[in-house]
Amino acid sequence: MSLARIARLAALLTLIGGVTHVAARVTTQYRVTEGTLFALAEQRFASAKVPEVPVLLLIGDSGSASPELRANFQAMAREPALLVLHAGDIGYRGPREYGRFLKAAEALPFPVFAVPGDHDRDDAHGYQAWDDRFDGRDRVVEKDGLRIVLLDTASDTVSEASFRFLDDALRRPPPPAPGPRWIVVLTHCPPYRPHAPVPRPLGKGHAIRDAAAASRLLDRLRDAHVTLLCAGHIHRFETGIQAGVPLVISGGGGKDVSPGGDFHYVRITLSDPPKIEQVVTTPGSGRQPLAKLGDGVVAESLRSGDRTTTVLAAVTTVLLACERRRRKAR
Repeated sequence: MSLARIARLAALLTLIGGVTHVAARVTTQYRVTEGTLFALAEQRFASAKVPEVPVLLLIGDSGSASPELRANFQAMAREPALLVLHAGDIGYRGPREYGRFLKAAEALPFPVFAVPGDHDRDDAHGYQAWDDRFDGRDRVVEKDGLRIVLLDTASDTVSEASFRFLDDALRRPPPPAPGPRWIVVLTHCPPYRPHAPVPRPLGKGHAIRDAAAASRLLDRLRDAHVTLLCAGHIHRFETGIQAGVPLVISGGGGKDVSPGGDFHYVRITLSDPPKIEQVVTTPGSGRQPLAKLGDGVVAESLRSGDRTTTVLAAVTTVLLACERRRRKAR
């Protein structure tokens, strides 16, 4: 191939890369009207009516806009649910992905409460982008006997500050004041992996790495008679109970799933005892390769499009300059 053709090809790639990157950036600058997703969810929850038997939806490890996440959101929108709990890991390729997720989450007909996952703090600025657009780290909301506790474990452990928050969040009012009927705790990293038929030991597997912190967390939740602990991090559906604390894990929101797992969300009916149902929307073996590729191209463009376009433009400039010199030398 001649130098001129290589230069034209590089110029075409620069144009395609630049247009893709600009389009991706434009479509992902979205912010919810209230500023953060937590502020929007808190506002919607305050105006909602808590039914006698509430239904909650749990999803996690979704990424921002895969076809499988869209299938989950479409099915969830038809549920008679009170709210959605998201167990984190939305920005796998950095916070520039957040806009696509926020636009879809805002369109759901109920509040969405989310905690950060370990990939949501991969950015060089840590939690800055998350706090700016989501918020919801170590927060508690309560209404009509339902208390939702959002606990940060994105660093694969529970910090002392988060334990202090948890102690306050789980505290019940002194008698005769009625305490909450249900306490649901949402976090990213589970304290252990159920891994049927035998749970993994604390500190082992894809869970909180500090066994002492995991044990301390379970003790706090048991003593507070927590109704349910919800988590993600593990890319499949799992349930278990340890130290008297029921656990449900949902990590098939849309990014990818472990072998044998399916893309899903979880329907939680707060009956006595709670009813936990996995709702499969896309079989793990049924991913759409072209749609996945397209989503990956957009996500990668958001992450590294600035550098890629700059490098391609520089290469094109050098090649064109070399071609001009070659023609003059004739």
